[in-house]
Amino acid sequence: MTRARQRGDDARMVLLRAGVGLLALVIAAGSARAAEPDPPPLADGAGVYARVRLGLLEPGSPRGALVRHLERLDDGAVARLLDLPAPRAGLVAELGLDPARDLVASFGLTDPERCERLLGAPETPREQPDVRHQVFLPYADEVRAMQNVTRLLGRGARCLRPPREVRARRAFAAGFPAGPDRAAAATSALDLVCRAGETTVVVVLHRATRTLEILTSDLGLAAAAARPAPAPAAFTRSLERAGFFAGRLGLYLEPRTISRYGKATSLVKVIRVLAGAPPEVRTRLWEQAVREIRVVDTLTAVRPAPLRSLVVGEDGLTYALAEGAERLFASLPFPRGLDPSGVKRLAHALRGRLPARTSPFSQKDELPRLVKEGGWPAMLIAGLFLWPHTLAFAATHHAAELDRPFASPGQLPVIEVKLDEARHQLGVRVVGEP
Repeated sequence: MTRARQRGDDARMVLLRAGVGLLALVIAAGSARAAEPDPPPLADGAGVYARVRLGLLEPGSPRGALVRHLERLDDGAVARLLDLPAPRAGLVAELGLDPARDLVASFGLTDPERCERLLGAPETPREQPDVRHQVFLPYADEVRAMQNVTRLLGRGARCLRPPREVRARRAFAAGFPAGPDRAAAATSALDLVCRAGETTVVVVLHRATRTLEILTSDLGLAAAAARPAPAPAAFTRSLERAGFFAGRLGLYLEPRTISRYGKATSLVKVIRVLAGAPPEVRTRLWEQAVREIRVVDTLTAVRPAPLRSLVVGEDGLTYALAEGAERLFASLPFPRGLDPSGVKRLAHALRGRLPARTSPFSQKDELPRLVKEGGWPAMLIAGLFLWPHTLAFAATHHAAELDRPFASPGQLPVIEVKLDEARHQLGVRVVGEP
């Protein structure tokens, strides 16, 4: 049971797939939450943290080099795919939002222990994990922003405003199933309750900070209305040091959080699909699906793991390095134009420092198979965090592929790679177009 649009299996395409995934995440960050002088709290345990200055939705606003490059490649296709309004002049004001402030989101809040328990079941579970999101959306016009929530949620969303009067609120709550959902409808301080497909969305209005807090869950109103625990202050400070709150765009990712988020979302899809499968094939399909979902465990277990975390900003990427990883990257021949000859030199240099002797790099077909089966989380981990191994793997098993163009002309920017040993960081900056 292979999943979701994995179309080629040669090793040189792994990094390009990761670029497409990164593009989708950058565009998706346009529906996220805020980093002001006193930002709303990040939630603990998210798969991806994102922030974007809402003014970036306005054509002609200042943009960093990476954002300009991605927009040149995209032409609005991802926004249409995600059912988001296409960027255009006046859009932010039309939605009642504040272009001078940041939208900040904690995507992919899951319970990893529950996911592992479900993955260990011998048969397809009847329950499913919850994958939640928390978004803080800054507004300039409260009325207009509340009116446009359904538009931001996409076609098919339906919203109701819970009444404030006690008797009317009880009547409103009676429309929900008895139990936690009805209790949440009767007692929670919610300003809007929405349904978008399988997902329940609740909105809480924070007038003191002029933000809308948007919470989602696939397990009903009570789950959606439950406030996530805030991230520890030490973690927020580490994001600040890494540059997450600098500039007008920030994405923060780690291999382990991508793995956790990806396994949960894949598990939800599999459980829903197999609920309608014939009993005689359901067990076999479930076992196959579990093997594929666990592919990311193989990738996150790869050692050495020199790239610990990643912050994507307006102008490029900043990696936090694992202890001692500076030795791997010191004096490498990083190419500026990502032309085949430059990528080939880098791949062969990495092969000398990362011999491909261990799984999944020891056999020429293993890594492409794992990325294909593992779907988007495997693609992102292999492409964004294991690219040194991937290039060494290509030099070992697919050397002829390195002589071919890495991507279509004009698709990859001119970059500058800088190792900062004092800060234990590796920076990849976009410095021009090809």
